[in-house]
Amino acid sequence: MRPIAETFYTIEPLISSAREGTLGPVSVTVYKSGNISAASSVQITTVMSSSVNAATIGTDLQTQSSTVNFVAGQTSAVANFSFINDANPEPFETFLVGFVPGQNINIGTPSQAELGIINDDSATIMFDPVPYTVTEGDSNVMLNITFVTSQPLLEASTIRITSIPTPGATNQATAGVDYVAFNQTITLPASSTGHYYTVTILSNSEAEPAEQFSASLEFVSGTPLTVTGPDATVTINDADAESLTVSSIESTTSISVISSTSNAKSISTIIPTTSTWHSSSRIILSNSITTSLIT
Repeated sequence: MRPIAETFYTIEPLISSAREGTLGPVSVTVYKSGNISAASSVQITTVMSSSVNAATIGTDLQTQSSTVNFVAGQTSAVANFSFINDANPEPFETFLVGFVPGQNINIGTPSQAELGIINDDSATIMFDPVPYTVTEGDSNVMLNITFVTSQPLLEASTIRITSIPTPGATNQATAGVDYVAFNQTITLPASSTGHYYTVTILSNSEAEPAEQFSASLEFVSGTPLTVTGPDATVTINDADAESLTVSSIESTTSISVISSTSNAKSISTIIPTTSTWHSSSRIILSNSITTSLIT
């Protein structure tokens, strides 16, 4: 038991934590016990914590000291502390408030109060801004779509990647024909700075113009992530030979044909006079045939 003739001071959290964006305040209560008959004052100050997620003096908060005054008979007083708002995603961080050393006072238990800073910043995630272009092959082709975070994740985070039509594209790729559609959740582990999703580009024998589809990102759960930047757009180039179908015969040396792709409306083709052609014939465009576009 403490001697009544002596005065003791202790300290405890009052508002133990606050969001970083509010700049606080957090607060402590300083208690005076024992002999409280005389007015007095004590000094308290911020102290670095030894915890794993310790707030940094000078980065997360400034060194702050406060003089707590007591009038005769007063048993408690409150002191407030603030911190610095930054844009860095961080874990919950703590710091201590304790009595300034060297004062001629009796310090009881607890002699320090732990206060916390609640982070309210989130990392960002975006598609890696590189061209996503692939040439359709004789068999299915795999294409990696990558996405990156603005910094290593503090904890795991789950995102969703979804295939969508490309806004404004003239030639839309068709899900199930040109590529395998996807709507997939991916969990990024702590410390991750990005990941990728592998898209299957389907093979087909149809001659086509270059076609496009896109992918979008969405935050689902875990460590907050803010999606920034545009959607990823994939361009599929065709590797199939273009065939031409004869639509009419104009003379013994010239025919009009229709392209199997949508790149041209019609083509005038000059052929050797020794060749025999029929209205139902199909020819393969090659260097031995001279073509000119008719618009």
